[in-house]
Amino acid sequence: MQNGEVVACATSSVDSSKSVTACQGSSTIVSTVSSIAAAASSSAAAAVPTANCDFFDEGLFWHFEVYNINGWAGADGSSLKTQEKGCGGLTGWGWRVDDSRYQHASFNLPFTIKQGCVERAIKSAGGPGGLACKGHGLKKRSVQGRASIIKEHLRAKRYGRPLSEHRFTHQYLEEKAILATSPNITGRSLVPRAHTDAWNRYAPKGIQYYNEWRDRSTTQEDKAALCNFDETYSFSQDPLAVTGPYEPIKPYINGGKGQTYTNFRWHWPKGPTNTATAIFWNNVSPVDNVIIAFSNDRGGDEEEGEDRSPDNWSDMLWWLWLRATAEAGDKSALGQIFRYNVDNDASKEILAEILGDKQDEVVTLEPDDAQSQDNGFWALLGCPNGTGMIHLVGDHKKALNGKGINSISCIYNSREDQYYMWGNLA
Repeated sequence: MQNGEVVACATSSVDSSKSVTACQGSSTIVSTVSSIAAAASSSAAAAVPTANCDFFDEGLFWHFEVYNINGWAGADGSSLKTQEKGCGGLTGWGWRVDDSRYQHASFNLPFTIKQGCVERAIKSAGGPGGLACKGHGLKKRSVQGRASIIKEHLRAKRYGRPLSEHRFTHQYLEEKAILATSPNITGRSLVPRAHTDAWNRYAPKGIQYYNEWRDRSTTQEDKAALCNFDETYSFSQDPLAVTGPYEPIKPYINGGKGQTYTNFRWHWPKGPTNTATAIFWNNVSPVDNVIIAFSNDRGGDEEEGEDRSPDNWSDMLWWLWLRATAEAGDKSALGQIFRYNVDNDASKEILAEILGDKQDEVVTLEPDDAQSQDNGFWALLGCPNGTGMIHLVGDHKKALNGKGINSISCIYNSREDQYYMWGNLA
């Protein structure tokens, strides 16, 4: 009886050991054996772990991409990361949510890992068994080549259209829809303006770092350059034609000249490559007066107390700049600092908000006297891909004759499906 009314009940048996009772009132339907079985089957199917795995020869290590993860890898991929560490010196860990259903992990492992270790680690973390990571050689080392492989899996699995149309997170798209109907909108600016979490977090830092640079006197002694680089890192250098891997940004380098660069690679700790925890790859040209940061990974997770290289990126890049300009060139002539293939999630979130739907179009932002946090210049300067630039010029203001980051330019390259940003010095 419910609320004074008699309610009829029926019992449906799914198997010999279980039964389900359903009651029928004015708005309740008796469950049938077939519907119960269908629900159980649907629930079991949803619990089946899924993943794809590809790995790439990066010259110094294997780079792995595990994606189409449907929730089995733990908070922020912690379970997967723990298991993969058992395969060797894991570096370059990255984790992101591709959409509301799937996650994506990326990491590096040394060439000396045992065959099948990564797949076994995936299974141990709760992922699918029997998975075989697909390997790709040097010809697929480029970001474009790597992305083309992963895009096909993603497109076939859930998108049905090119991945470039989905480069915004769902959170950002929802915020963008809200902004589009906001009565506070005037053109592309909002008064007040709503921003992504990354923007709100890093814009104040950008203002802080800029003011520290501005308030530093050009007569104040600069931060001392690294004096033990060769003892701390295994280091190599060789010529590099900028027309090769840097073709997407060549038009923006010093008016499109694109001179020959010197390619610097180093890893930490000093010793064999397969023992490296941190790996760095950067290029400089005292002819174009440009630094290009290609790939920089300081190593383990600092919050977890893992080993990381002892020096900041800005300190190491200044050491390289001094080395490059020692025989020819003027160290104060540095004109641009490029961050190539921005892959930090917070930085990309800010770039997505600044660029909106713009593709293959450069947007340049300058500091404003009011230091409004609505100005994307501050968010980019304070983000993980911008702090190294402002620290480099701030720590060496005297040597650079007072130069600072006068503007920041950025672009989304649709062909490469990548963001690029660079600081312009003046």
